[in-house]
Amino acid sequence: MVYNIDGVIDKSFMLELRAFQSKLLPNQKLRVLVIVPQFGGYRSFGAAKSAFLFDSKMLHHLTHYVMATDLRWLRYLVKIIGLFFPKIEFTAFGLKRKEFALKRLKK
Repeated sequence: MVYNIDGVIDKSFMLELRAFQSKLLPNQKLRVLVIVPQFGGYRSFGAAKSAFLFDSKMLHHLTHYVMATDLRWLRYLVKIIGLFFPKIEFTAFGLKRKEFALKRLKK
């Protein structure tokens, strides 16, 4: 699964992700690449709440989570989150390395 976050996360973005989530089989495993050219936060509290609930429900499906972004704080955040979930491989790269990140995800 590959998706882009370029700007602000709103409810319509979260609805698209939930539609994808509803099609997953109970034990299906996922490898995710998130490409983030820029991140402007959440449009509303409701959008933030939806994002966090979605993330918590998706954790048992994840085997790999790779982010490509030039936002250093997000790359650090991905690495920190990975410390809490040792069974999931969390990695982050700069945007210039997104093709490498995609190849790594496909391994």
